[in-house]
Amino acid sequence: MPGRFPSSPGNATVDIASFGGDHEENRDSICSCACVNGHFVGLQPDEVVVSTDELLIRNVVTELYIKGLRIRDFELMRTICIPETVLMSAGRDNTLHLTTLDKWSERFDPQNPPFTTLESSIVKIDREGTAAQVEILFIVDGTRRVTDFLNLLKLDGRWRIVNIIDF
Repeated sequence: MPGRFPSSPGNATVDIASFGGDHEENRDSICSCACVNGHFVGLQPDEVVVSTDELLIRNVVTELYIKGLRIRDFELMRTICIPETVLMSAGRDNTLHLTTLDKWSERFDPQNPPFTTLESSIVKIDREGTAAQVEILFIVDGTRRVTDFLNLLKLDGRWRIVNIIDF
């Protein structure tokens, strides 16, 4: 599956494409390529850098979670979360803070965002089967760093957030 996304760290843009036959005998000879900042790089079949699921994860996290935070649309963010999703963090006193989606949405005021600018970068995606973790670095108002760790499960064919750890 083709994909285009900014790489991390830095500002390089990576295009991924796979080419191969539709016939069963050609499944092992899929050729992938990457275009990094306009430079074509061919990859051997065992060097494919991004799976289809990782591209799907990157897409839903970017288009639903990150975009929802940026434009202050909680319902957009809610579409990627299971209803039982909990936001977790450790307080300054090292106590565990648990916030349900409903409680978080009560504090989510689109008219009064807690930031002027919100930059983001997906630092890492770890996936094994139907489980994944996504690390996102946010830069709030150009100076404050916040990291979210999203735990996702693939449920009924869709990647969904089951919990969020905020640091």
